[in-house]
Amino acid sequence: QVQLGSFLLRHNFLAEIQKCCSLLSSCAIAIYYRTCHSMRPTPAKCHYTFNLRDLFKVLQGLFQANESVIITKDLAAQLLVHETTRIFHDRLVDAGDRENFYQYLSEEILNYFKISWPAGKLMKDPVEFVDFLDLDSAAKSRVYRPVTSHKQLVSKLDEYRMKMRMSSAIAGDTYVFFMEAVQHMTRATRVFRQPGSHMMMVGLDGTGKSSIAALSCYISGCKLFRLLVTQGYSHAEFREDVKKVYKEAGLRGQSAVLLIRGSDIIQDSFLEDITCILNLGEVPDLFDKDELDGLLVELKAEAAEANMSDSPQSLLDFFLQRVRCNLHLVLAVSPAGQSFRQRCRTHPSLVNCCTIDWYDGWPQEALLSVADTFITQQDVVHENKGHIAAVCVAIHNSVSSKVTQYQEETRRRYYVTPQTYLSFIDTFTHILHTKKQKLMEDR
Repeated sequence: QVQLGSFLLRHNFLAEIQKCCSLLSSCAIAIYYRTCHSMRPTPAKCHYTFNLRDLFKVLQGLFQANESVIITKDLAAQLLVHETTRIFHDRLVDAGDRENFYQYLSEEILNYFKISWPAGKLMKDPVEFVDFLDLDSAAKSRVYRPVTSHKQLVSKLDEYRMKMRMSSAIAGDTYVFFMEAVQHMTRATRVFRQPGSHMMMVGLDGTGKSSIAALSCYISGCKLFRLLVTQGYSHAEFREDVKKVYKEAGLRGQSAVLLIRGSDIIQDSFLEDITCILNLGEVPDLFDKDELDGLLVELKAEAAEANMSDSPQSLLDFFLQRVRCNLHLVLAVSPAGQSFRQRCRTHPSLVNCCTIDWYDGWPQEALLSVADTFITQQDVVHENKGHIAAVCVAIHNSVSSKVTQYQEETRRRYYVTPQTYLSFIDTFTHILHTKKQKLMEDR
């Protein structure tokens, strides 16, 4: 409460908003305790471990408020709804838990702010804050404001997608902005705008985690780094990749995102280094003495501009401070199998230090939109396009419905993922293209 009060005072928020300081902090604490008591970890929900770091993440989110935007008690409450939802709700895995959370949220907002927002309304029309609605603003000068039009939000995302594609010589991913994909992007950009924040995206393969991370990085003005894991990829090579990110964040002072997929973690030693980054912002013995000395020499001029001493220890502290501020770690993992649960249990920092975003399977409208987009690229006759997309969805659903029967009869799990669906559509479009070419040649 003291930190929040100082922030509101320092940034000259209206007196009405400054009076909300105790309401904001007390309501956040109440939501935190209700979530802790009702959402208990189980083998299937091993990441349901809430602690005071989560409360601090809510506070850190409130610090993104802008005095020109948060000018009423209602807007202050909306910001709190958004931040608590991002921290507590987004990791929840099923509809029952999500409904319960929104019920707690509705009750506590009514209790503290005397504002009636039914749980159903909060679920149907979720409150969202973003900072990228002004396309021309520099990343560091953007204003965090509520989304008032979903259509406008999708339009802005599409503009960023086109700009990203034009700025890259490599053909990018195909994006389909269905509602869930848009929500995941706003969650990722929220993490990337906060200094030193990290994220864990949890979803089956093919749900779009890497693509969403890539576009969110571009929107947030971050440079994206990926691991190129090949046969024989070693811990030494992993550390070389980490060094590149450290130089970008610490030496050049640029925001950088290191995207690590679950399949990239092929040695336990990788996890140890990841844990060090999450907890401390530094990896022991990452640079040898000569490398470190070279880095510190390059850093002297910028350290002097920041009124830092040029002693080796001061320069090292300055370097690590910039790394902690500018580096964002994104773990894109699958909950399938045992590795996710085992890693959460043996390395609790993965849960404690990351904002977690749980990716559901795609809903029907998303499946239809994706099929429609990919089929459109094949110049299918317009009147047939909708029918073909609908058939693709129906086939996918029929296979999915057999999975439960397969599991009951064989006691073995089989996953029909969005990646399976994309592969199916890709196979169809490839065959269609091949047949078209053959017809043209036969003529």
